[in-house]
Amino acid sequence: MAFLGIGSQDDNAFNNSVLTHIMQSSNFISARDFSTYKALLNIRIDHKKIYLGADLSHLFFSRNLAQFAHKGRLTMVLNSDYKSWPNLNSLVSDLSQLRADEQIWLIQESRPLPGSEQDLYQCLSLDVKAKWTPVFAEKTNEPLSNILTKWPTGEWTLTSRYHACLTSLWGGSKTTVLALNGKLKAVASEFGLAALPMDASNDAIITALRTSKPVDRSILTKHTKLAKDSVTHFRATFGL
Repeated sequence: MAFLGIGSQDDNAFNNSVLTHIMQSSNFISARDFSTYKALLNIRIDHKKIYLGADLSHLFFSRNLAQFAHKGRLTMVLNSDYKSWPNLNSLVSDLSQLRADEQIWLIQESRPLPGSEQDLYQCLSLDVKAKWTPVFAEKTNEPLSNILTKWPTGEWTLTSRYHACLTSLWGGSKTTVLALNGKLKAVASEFGLAALPMDASNDAIITALRTSKPVDRSILTKHTKLAKDSVTHFRATFGL
């Protein structure tokens, strides 16, 4: 049994006895971030089984070009994970202070789940909603590589989605994370991004966006190598 490129949703996951037993019974584990790697060591898993890797999507991004950040565009990919967001309309309205030429409400989750992009968009007032262009990331019957070339990467990205964050980084976007769980805190830490709670003040979020910078390409290259090495270690473990 093996786990490739795993990350934890929250710290409480490692207090679950069933999960701990499964992890301890596995032959190989690669963690996609240091916080998960450290947590696995803390639950007394044989360190010889554990590797610090990276999310496997870096392998895909390194071979498939994301649409590069479009100057003057603000892209948001928001998810509240089934929770209410009382300040949402106020925040979205105040983002006009960035004076973006284009505001994209990107919908990664195609299902209208509670707290998903579609659900949150419908929570906006009509006047605020009218200032944003909703775009579905998913294109029916199109391969993922084609979808990536059409991903509307903004000069700025505000997101509470893990892989939307990675996509924006590869596209050269100035990215700010709303860290509603452990995995988002981890990705922000790995790449030196601002990670703010969902209830952060509008001013704090706008300031983070204004001061954000694209991630250095060498950091993305480093994570690609970590992901590739974890696959190599996996293959060696099982003689593949």
